[in-house]
Amino acid sequence: MFVYPKVLPNNYTGCQTIWEINSKMNPTIYFKQGVPVTIEVYNDNKLLSTCQINEKEGKAASNNIICNDWINFMANEYKEARPYTDELPQGSDPRR
Repeated sequence: MFVYPKVLPNNYTGCQTIWEINSKMNPTIYFKQGVPVTIEVYNDNKLLSTCQINEKEGKAASNNIICNDWINFMANEYKEARPYTDELPQGSDPRR
C-alpha cells in the first residue's frame, strides 16, 4: 500500500491519496487547513464517486457508502491495520 503524503501537518491544504498495489480502487481526500473537505474515489483510473465531507460528522455529506467506507478507512484503519510504505515497486507508481 502506498499513502502519499503519509504524514500531514495540522494545517495541511492539499490532497492525500492511497494506492493499493493489487486494487484498482483508489481514494484521494482533499484537505483545507487540516480539515478533510472532499473525497474522490477512482476505480481503474476512472472517477467513481465524489463527495463533500461533513466536517462535524466526519463522513460524506451525501451518505455515499463508497465515500464513507474510504473516509473511515483513512481515518481509522490504515495506520493501524495495514502496512504501508512510501516506496512502490519499480514500474507501479501511478503518478508517472
